[in-house]
Amino acid sequence: MLLTIDPTIIGAASALGGVLVGALAEGIRARLAFRREKSWVIHDERRAHLEEVYEVLERLREAYSLIYADALRTLAIGTSDKAGQFMKPVPWARLRMLVFLYLPELKAQLADIELTGPMLGSAAADAMMEASGNPARKQQLVTTLDHALSDLTKTVDAMRDQIVIHSRAIVAEKTKSVGGKLPKA
Repeated sequence: MLLTIDPTIIGAASALGGVLVGALAEGIRARLAFRREKSWVIHDERRAHLEEVYEVLERLREAYSLIYADALRTLAIGTSDKAGQFMKPVPWARLRMLVFLYLPELKAQLADIELTGPMLGSAAADAMMEASGNPARKQQLVTTLDHALSDLTKTVDAMRDQIVIHSRAIVAEKTKSVGGKLPKA
């Protein structure tokens, strides 16, 4: 006894199989696209936090530069009658919050800045309080101020460099995820 199958059943089964394979392939494609887009959103948020830390770091640098300039002015004129009029607040709280909540890999650089920033503040305070007429003492205070500013600049630059490295890594990963080529640095 020979079993015969109706060709319409074979056609319907083939069409159903094609639909199932197409639906499965589309489901996989959609899932991969969702993951890639979700990854991009995470990368964009991370990069935004890096940029924000960079901006806060520059405000910190500016605030300490004004403190330094004010201390030098006080030493130069020998009085602190207008000390602090151009000072800006140092954005410690914002910097700490951003690093501890979003970028904990920058904690080491933050710790270095937290050591060197107050050293400059102390040197500036000493200079403003001891704005005497003694040239040797003034030179000693200027030297201390210069060293403190140099140390702070080095630590701020080290953190800035880490931010740039992390930011470039995000761009590289995002570019790689779409098969693109990275621009030369």
